[in-house]
Amino acid sequence: MTLTRTPVYLTLAAALTLGVGCAQPAPPAEPPAAPAHDVAMDMHHLHGLMSHGLEMALEGATLRMLGQMEMAGKVDATAVSHGDAMLSEGRALINQAVTGPAMTAMHATHASDPVMTYTHDLAKAMTTVLDQLQVMPAPEAKNARDMALHHMHIALVHAALMASQGASLKMTAAMNMSEAVDREASTHAAGMLDHARGLYTETMDGEAMKEAHAGTPAGGMDAAHALGTSVNALIEALAKMP
Repeated sequence: MTLTRTPVYLTLAAALTLGVGCAQPAPPAEPPAAPAHDVAMDMHHLHGLMSHGLEMALEGATLRMLGQMEMAGKVDATAVSHGDAMLSEGRALINQAVTGPAMTAMHATHASDPVMTYTHDLAKAMTTVLDQLQVMPAPEAKNARDMALHHMHIALVHAALMASQGASLKMTAAMNMSEAVDREASTHAAGMLDHARGLYTETMDGEAMKEAHAGTPAGGMDAAHALGTSVNALIEALAKMP
């Protein structure tokens, strides 16, 4: 039997060709696609920022009104000063949220989105209430009617604060990150909004308001009713939080 030998140079050429073929680098992997940008989530966080500004301002208004009752000397001056600062800073935060770079960027591509319209309407409802609170006059400490109205104003502020906290809780639940807890949060949020409506109604339509009306000259209740109307509009805007 005769064996045929392959020339060495052919063997080496074949080996080199095979080696070169094996050493070819793999084509670069395609980079993973970037996730779609969730504008709804951007707005969700923006609403949270606005709610924080509102709540800070409302707490400041309560502190200011507490100090205006002049029941604790120098402590009252501190309360009014600090309350005014909280009111101003909270309102400024709402303004920054709806006019800042984040909102400007979203306007470029989503100006006609319904949630954008809602956001601006919500900001208007918030700032209307805060503007009225900033100019609300101090009561005369010895005037029973003034003090009654002052306490009603505090109750209206509390109703707005409760509605805002309920809306914030609703937003947390809407993120669907903890099913069982989110259900409880959503239920509690709805309850807070209902209580806010109830407090508004009792304040504006209750016996105390009727008694205040009885001894007040025409026009003397305008500020209280204007605040009540604005608070009611704010509660309903917060109740529509997506």
